[in-house]
Amino acid sequence: MMQSYAGVLISTLNRCVKQPQTYMGLLHINQNGTARLDFIQNIDFKFVDILSVRFTKSPEEFVRDLVTFRYRMAKEQVARLKAKLVGMNKMLKLRNPSLLLQVRESHAICFSSPFGCLFQKLSPDGVMKDDLVTDG
Repeated sequence: MMQSYAGVLISTLNRCVKQPQTYMGLLHINQNGTARLDFIQNIDFKFVDILSVRFTKSPEEFVRDLVTFRYRMAKEQVARLKAKLVGMNKMLKLRNPSLLLQVRESHAICFSSPFGCLFQKLSPDGVMKDDLVTDG
């Protein structure tokens, strides 16, 4: 039963996104730290409750630990990707310098960040320089 719960929840959320005129989600937040998300289907002349999900507020320390963990994982992934990019840059510099120049001139590599787009510029000696470009 619990194995199919995630699939039911995902399909219900997808229906709300794809067919908002027929399916909707209503979030009821209480002042005591609990909440309930009700999924409702609009059938011509009546509304039918499809699924109800209850939530309770998590302790701040738990949320802080989870956010810290995810931030560190993302930071490590960016570091791995940067190292891979530097390695590819060095390989291209040795094997095909003209291709490396073409790639530098025609493409910028963008890493998504909460603050905008972080472009990686490669200097002639193969060192990456960060430039932050915001959307606004």
